Amino acid sequence: MYRPVYFEPEELVPPEVFELHGEESYKLFDDHVLKMLDNFRCQFDSPLMINNYRLGYTESGYRTVGTKTGAKRSSHKFACAFDLKTHNMPALRQFIKERGADFYIWRVEKFDKTVGKHQDWCHVQFGFEPTKDIYYFNP
Repeated sequence: MYRPVYFEPEELVPPEVFELHGEESYKLFDDHVLKMLDNFRCQFDSPLMINNYRLGYTESGYRTVGTKTGAKRSSHKFACAFDLKTHNMPALRQFIKERGADFYIWRVEKFDKTVGKHQDWCHVQFGFEPTKDIYYFNP
């Protein structure tokens, strides 16, 4: 079981899952996904936040099947998607555009500047194979 360098288990799972599994919460994720997330954070070289219970972010990583948050077949429920937050979102989005494929990122939620949609977070989905193109989508 891979243990990320940059992320504690409670940053990756909702509170009820962490209460149930504690450190074992990492087992919900494929080692490859956790390694790519760690490598991404290392290369981005700036703090990233996923869940922060005190700030009300509880389902920005893994989501349970019964959650009402997000789409029915959300990649969060398959433990391969994360809503990343940072103090410099434009830099994060530029880094993903330039280097995201290096980390097997294949799906990113598109940011619409005219609407200001999802300005404070960026949904990324990690794949299991290299890709040349990143698919940008709007929900």
